[in-house]
Amino acid sequence: MTSVDRESICAALLKLGAWTAIIAVTVQTAAHLVYSYVWPSLLLNADNDWGTFAWASTVVTFSGALAASVLAALGPERGLKLTLAAILAFFSFDDGVRLHERLSADVVSLIPWEHAGRVAGMLVLLPLMAVAFVVLWRLSRAEAGRVRGHIRLGLGFLVTAIFLEAVVSTLIRRGGWSGSDLPMVLEVLVEEGAELGGWILIVTGLTTIGFRALSRLDGASRPTG
Repeated sequence: MTSVDRESICAALLKLGAWTAIIAVTVQTAAHLVYSYVWPSLLLNADNDWGTFAWASTVVTFSGALAASVLAALGPERGLKLTLAAILAFFSFDDGVRLHERLSADVVSLIPWEHAGRVAGMLVLLPLMAVAFVVLWRLSRAEAGRVRGHIRLGLGFLVTAIFLEAVVSTLIRRGGWSGSDLPMVLEVLVEEGAELGGWILIVTGLTTIGFRALSRLDGASRPTG
């Protein structure tokens, strides 16, 4: 495979990932609006821990773990990439079984403080998120503009989602809004959209890096004459 062919395929992968993120977030947004104002089916609730879009998040983060594992097998900094793979696999597991929510519930039953559960959940997730952020940022530094842009834009979306969940949603609830009240609906739409779209962009970037590394190995292994 020539370098021109390789870069053309990489560009196509990045474009596919961007469109996948746009379509996924659009579908999720439309479904949650239907849930909020037309048909209250939990499968359409983007904020439901056991719904359709929780499954989507689980699948995307596990795909990221697989992509990071492939990268670890192909090149340098294997320890960092395996660490990233393990963290993303844990995020997928946590999304599937709601581990940190269960831990939060146990802490609340033991500590009579209204914020005990949220603090416990953050103590579990925030250090892992910080490590994943640093590793992804480091990986993006060695990449060309579009791959770097996908990963860093995805990271920006995830940071936005964390801020909305930790700060904005708390303020909205303290203001007395809930359910289908417009401030709550908007917060859920932006938070969940940023999270889903961010992970899709990051996984697209990791997949593109992996494809580029594999194609280079394939080219290097072929006889030149």
